Amino acid sequence: MRHVNPTEDDPTAAFLRRLHQLSAEMAQRTIGQSRTPDGLLALAEGMAELADVATARLTVVLPPERHSACGRGCAHCCKHGGVMVDPVSVLALTLTLTGQYDPVDLAGIMLRLSASAAGACALVDAHDSCLAYVARPLTCRVVNSYDDETCRQFGPPTVAQVAGGEGVALGYPVPLAIAAAIVAGVAQGLATCGILCAPVELNAALRVALSEPDVLERWLAGEDVFAGLVPLAPDVPSA
Repeated sequence: MRHVNPTEDDPTAAFLRRLHQLSAEMAQRTIGQSRTPDGLLALAEGMAELADVATARLTVVLPPERHSACGRGCAHCCKHGGVMVDPVSVLALTLTLTGQYDPVDLAGIMLRLSASAAGACALVDAHDSCLAYVARPLTCRVVNSYDDETCRQFGPPTVAQVAGGEGVALGYPVPLAIAAAIVAGVAQGLATCGILCAPVELNAALRVALSEPDVLERWLAGEDVFAGLVPLAPDVPSA
């Protein structure tokens, strides 16, 4: 398969470094100008848009070798262990959930979160659909696999597995490499604003965001509201 494992002078490496820089500047500019829910949503939307544009451009020179096995009703990637995401995505997802669902439905989601622990994503319903698909985290937007059955058994490939050609479920590496660059860049940009942005496990982070008061405001003020939660899995490299 074609890897995204460029050397320093490779054009792909330069592309990813530039993407990292643009992401850092976007985070610093967006949150620096507006430490509000609207600012947070704008940053999350900007991350998704940047990933779409970057993927479209890099796909021209590094096209996938096979068709993706992913499709509607496929939720293998949501059911294998904890889903690691960035705090921006978690908090944007929280705003969407609280705006979309009434208190009774949110209480049901909290029960699902408590029962799921670090296993299957609590937002997957009985039909294997996502309860907040439009606002799904960047990680969820880019994960993919070429092989449905292998993915069902073992889960989707990680950034490290895809980039290195390892693992049992191989997928298209370009979107994952791009997401890694964006997430790392955003973390760097937010750090200049005094905001921590270490990746966390989705279920655990959502439980905090939906149950504790003023989580978004405290996070924007620089508090580590997700302290003590599961850190980024060691096999997923930063960009």
